[in-house]
Amino acid sequence: MFTLQNASLLDSNLHPVLRDINLTLDSGRIHWVVGKSASGKSSLLKVLARDAPLTRGSLHIELDRIGLPQQHTRSRWRRNIGWISPSFDLIADQNLIENVCFPISPYASAPSSSIRKQGGDLMRRLQISHYAEYLPNQCPLGVNLLARAARSMIHSPNIIFCDAVFDSLDGQQQEDLVKSFLSLAESGTCVFVAGYSFAPIQHPLLQHYLMENGSCQVYE
Repeated sequence: MFTLQNASLLDSNLHPVLRDINLTLDSGRIHWVVGKSASGKSSLLKVLARDAPLTRGSLHIELDRIGLPQQHTRSRWRRNIGWISPSFDLIADQNLIENVCFPISPYASAPSSSIRKQGGDLMRRLQISHYAEYLPNQCPLGVNLLARAARSMIHSPNIIFCDAVFDSLDGQQQEDLVKSFLSLAESGTCVFVAGYSFAPIQHPLLQHYLMENGSCQVYE
């Protein structure tokens, strides 16, 4: 689905952030990028999400594989993406189930029963359904992060980006989220994860990559 050829990126001070990356990243898999701080992980995800243009090289995306024509709007592209990040805050005055359901019921005073059931199913899969009626400031950090994950998945995106989340979760929470990602990958979703450590479980649909000084290589 994604092909990077000699992909390079400079920051605003013309320092290299990504260096000549050559990768083919298929749909229906979890692509898990591991590296130290400032190694280029987040920048790679932004390039793949088309939020940061390459300085040199190319990014090719098979749009038909994610249900998009060659000519499409940026908003339509964004609707095909789910982003999970600590920087994307939950809505403070809505409880967790309302936050999870928000992407598909943003203007309703409360989610419909069918949407609420959909959100509840996601929360149960992540084992946070008992926090459904709690406000974000009443919940532990790990629960709020998993609620953000559920919110990013509720509209069934074709691509998911997860940046700097797993290292703030405990072992069981990590496994629950990976299993949810694997379920999505099995249905064809392309999942990208960036973090400091490797996945807590191994699976044929999960591929690790090592990021060092802007270079990214498959990790066997």
